[in-house]
Amino acid sequence: MFIPWSEFQCTSQQKVLIGCSGGVDSMVLLHCAAQFFPKMGAVYIHHGWRKTADQELEHVRQFCEKLHVPFHAEVIPPTHWDNFQGSWELEARNLRYAIFERLMQEFRYEKVLLGHHRDDVVETVLINQLRGTGLSGMKGIPSIRGPYVRPLISFPKSSLIQFAQTHAISWMDDESNADV
Repeated sequence: MFIPWSEFQCTSQQKVLIGCSGGVDSMVLLHCAAQFFPKMGAVYIHHGWRKTADQELEHVRQFCEKLHVPFHAEVIPPTHWDNFQGSWELEARNLRYAIFERLMQEFRYEKVLLGHHRDDVVETVLINQLRGTGLSGMKGIPSIRGPYVRPLISFPKSSLIQFAQTHAISWMDDESNADV
């Protein structure tokens, strides 16, 4: 899979952090980034509410060891959610970005690479339309926003699955993705 890194304002000299959930998109991204960036790390964020999260964390850790990529595991304490009221998805997103920011400062990562793909863009635009968005919501997910880069944004999920199968990259499916 050819990723035109320069189109995403990335150079091989940069130190990057991969946000890795263990899904096919982030595992393919981790694999591809490891071929280009000699200085990189990966982070798995365990939100504390899904049964398979412990397995995913270990799966990502083992893949990072195989690639010789430094691994960060961040676990949100289950008590964080005890009396939480509001959107769990929005709160989880806010927590992820706070963790990315902290790790960038602490380990001097210059960019955070995220595994969003073309199907995610389509889904975001459709959800925004259902909410009655204006023109800005029709754009979907930007490929670059500050230090956050989404180099797989033009690839459909089917091509990521095919690439992963061809290159024997294993991944885990998040059971919550089946919840409409």
